[in-house]
Amino acid sequence: MNESLSKEMSVTQEKPSPTPLLKNRSFLMLIISIIFSSLATSTYLMIETWYVSKHLQMPSMIGYVLMATAIPRLLLMSVGGVVADRFRRSLIMFYSDFFRFVLLLAMTFLFLSDQLTFTILIIFALLFGVLESFYWPAASSIIPTIVPDSQLGAANSYNFTIQQVGVLVGPVIAGMSLTWGSYDWSFGLISVMLLLGSVFLLGVRDQPQQSEPDEVSEEKQSMLAEIKEGFLYIKEDRFKFSILLTNAISVFFLVGPLSIAIPTFVTETLNGTAMDFTYLEISLTAGSLIGAIVIGMINITKQRAMWSYIFMLFFCFSMMGLGFAKELIPAIIALLFTGIFSSFANTTMVTALQSIIDMDKMGRVMSLFTMASTGLVPISQGFIPMILNKGVSLSHLLIAGSSITCVFLISVLLLVKTIRSQ
Repeated sequence: MNESLSKEMSVTQEKPSPTPLLKNRSFLMLIISIIFSSLATSTYLMIETWYVSKHLQMPSMIGYVLMATAIPRLLLMSVGGVVADRFRRSLIMFYSDFFRFVLLLAMTFLFLSDQLTFTILIIFALLFGVLESFYWPAASSIIPTIVPDSQLGAANSYNFTIQQVGVLVGPVIAGMSLTWGSYDWSFGLISVMLLLGSVFLLGVRDQPQQSEPDEVSEEKQSMLAEIKEGFLYIKEDRFKFSILLTNAISVFFLVGPLSIAIPTFVTETLNGTAMDFTYLEISLTAGSLIGAIVIGMINITKQRAMWSYIFMLFFCFSMMGLGFAKELIPAIIALLFTGIFSSFANTTMVTALQSIIDMDKMGRVMSLFTMASTGLVPISQGFIPMILNKGVSLSHLLIAGSSITCVFLISVLLLVKTIRSQ
């Protein structure tokens, strides 16, 4: 009984106090760190592609550099999830940011010595991708360890908003640094942002995932066994499996087509200009930011899963609206609501999933969620041009993809009772 009581007291002590989010020191330090890391990542990708295209005069090779970053991130994400479940997540994020800082510092010196060739850039891209494969599982699973369940929705909203701002502002920083500076100045700026991101992580007080000595088995110590355990943990629970499958379906049929839809709509439907493209991109980004802010203010704490599916249905309807649009203004409105409801759906779905995952498996589950989000987008983007080249119009493609997703969402809501109750 004394042992049981001591365990209960230990669990109680590990729970974060229900203070306001921005007065929670660990959460505040984490958010500041993510600001720098998010800006650094999007700025790096922009400068990397510009360096290949303009400085090396090899625009046709940009895809290989992007693949070199994406492939290790995709292949090692499950390993990153296991590592996130074994060690302090803030420490994993710290090492990822710090070693990426070292990489960018090395790139700066290689550029100054005129040795930053395409081959070396590919090697750096691979290493960058490897480090990111450990960063994102830790980053996507750390929030439940430093905020209480009642604040998960608001905390994820802050996180999602920052990442959206990073995607938007990063290319602007890249453009300004290249306009007013040079590549060495740009690489140096990114390295400073990563260093600052790592420094602020030192102020995050999350708890390492520790097992009792007598509970650790040989199988548990195997990396492969823990990955398998994570898959079984999801497979045997209809709720978790449904959420992850829904994420994969929505990424493939909605998010992937959306990234191709805007430039295709401008060129083929509108026969428009670069300014039309800018208006549409701004509309989608503004909608995403509005959605992330509003859902954080609402902070849904009950039936999160059901609400995420409802928001996902409205996401589908907005995409259908874009499919039916033939002029600029209707397309801008459709994309505004697409951004809003995608933020609503993403934030509530992540929160619903995090709220029911055992803490010692949080990294593995969230790594699979992130892997679907990042891995299926390029696959979907690869299929879409093939379908369009077969004579299928963009309008029909968007409507079909949205309809398939709608049918799937409604089926899950009807068949999986726990989705409606949790």
